[in-house]
Amino acid sequence: MSDIRTLDFNLLKAFVVLLDECNVSRAAQRLSITQPAMSGILNRLRESFNDPLFVRVQHGMQPTDRALQLGQTARNILQDISSMLQPPILEPEHLNMTLRIAAMDYVQQIIALPLILRLRRLAPNVKVALLPVQGQNIKTLFEQKKIDLALVSRQHLSTDTLKTVLYEERYVCAMSKTHPMAQTPLSLDQFCNLPSQCFLTTAENSAELRI
Repeated sequence: MSDIRTLDFNLLKAFVVLLDECNVSRAAQRLSITQPAMSGILNRLRESFNDPLFVRVQHGMQPTDRALQLGQTARNILQDISSMLQPPILEPEHLNMTLRIAAMDYVQQIIALPLILRLRRLAPNVKVALLPVQGQNIKTLFEQKKIDLALVSRQHLSTDTLKTVLYEERYVCAMSKTHPMAQTPLSLDQFCNLPSQCFLTTAENSAELRI
């Protein structure tokens, strides 16, 4: 009886490739190794299984009956190993958790609320807790595991925070059609020189500018 310790994953993989190709050169090419190395692997396989496994014929090699019997078992073993190495499949409908999201007020309206509606459909057992952003250090909140996700502008994030851009936006100036500047292009300098009032809201870092 052969010692199982003489077999390994790479030997089984090479055996299956040899069964597919029935040619040492083509099998070596598929595995990106030299033909002598492939021949050495075939010799190790023959010793492990105590069988020639392949015999020469006019156009290549032909597997023995023993090789054909072992072939399906080897494929099943490789498939099982591959399955073991795959990460678990995340099934949203089975999740049961609270997703804590830090978000600015208006971002809650345009992103967070649609996200909640979608989660309600795809992951009904996931609860969402929205936390207002009021000058907290977002990185610290992540490190303290107080939030799972942050929907904020770039200035709230440190350079080493893992992030992705969801969308870009630009500022616009809206005014009454009766305003003296309503019918002409408005430069930044002209805007800055217009008389204005700033109305602060209760949310930190929030303001409404009225001209």
